[in-house]
Amino acid sequence: METNIKQKILNSIDKIYEEAGSCELKSEFFELVDPELCILCAYFRTSKIQAFLVAIVIVLNYKGDSVDLNDLSKFFHLNPIKILEYIDDLEYLHKVNILKKEVSRHRMQLTGTNNQFTINEKITEAILQNKPMPDLESEKFENALCLLKKLNDLIDERSDEKISTSKLFRKASQLIDENSHFPLIEKINAIHLNTDDNFLFLYLIWQVINGHQETALGLTLENIFDNVNIRINYMQEFYHGNNKLLANDWIKIDKANFFNNTYVSISERSIQLLNEVGINLFANEEKSDNIIKPEDIPQRELVFSA
Repeated sequence: METNIKQKILNSIDKIYEEAGSCELKSEFFELVDPELCILCAYFRTSKIQAFLVAIVIVLNYKGDSVDLNDLSKFFHLNPIKILEYIDDLEYLHKVNILKKEVSRHRMQLTGTNNQFTINEKITEAILQNKPMPDLESEKFENALCLLKKLNDLIDERSDEKISTSKLFRKASQLIDENSHFPLIEKINAIHLNTDDNFLFLYLIWQVINGHQETALGLTLENIFDNVNIRINYMQEFYHGNNKLLANDWIKIDKANFFNNTYVSISERSIQLLNEVGINLFANEEKSDNIIKPEDIPQRELVFSA
């Protein structure tokens, strides 16, 4: 395979996709494309079913969007319940970093319905460069603060237009998922926020840790979102009190006459959460012998001579 990786992989994906649209996932279909599945599962190091799902996700991603259960249901012309049989395979592919997962703003809070999948770009880059399957080992961080710093760096990349909002959220979601063992991330995952709120909440926490008690909401959202309409709609959620972070008292907002003058900060509830995971924002500082604070100066009555 080494001499013709690109051609073999792309041809196999193409054959599987062209045959899959009307297959209804019947056994006859898998027998038909078995040679192509063997090529893909050897490359991706997965089962044949998992390699099949990867192939479909890759093509649908290149058609312009992430893939959820509803997309797969429509593509295969099947009841969504049938697609649920493959949810464990999709989760495994996400666990081993072959697929990236985002939580969408879906109306229904049902298991699996909010997950949107995209192929890890390292894999498509390797295929197009005629290279073997790349190492997908996750990025390791010493603690949650290092992770928060990395997420802040991603915002800087987005504001500098080095990456898109979709790539920002894909990278952030992957980093958060890969480091869910940190107590802070465990606590926040238990809140069940969507991708937008989850990322913003962690960013606000990082801002407070760095001494910024309030953050300009309008400017922050400009740095995060490259789509003006999405940004304004998201901003409206805060202004009307519909946002989950605001409604559940995780953040506080200081409304102003103009969006860009609105400031947001984490709430006492959030500070308590941070204390529970060992992040203390207002620890007593050691007093320096060379510094006299205003509150340390005793009151004296001043007498002026005429």
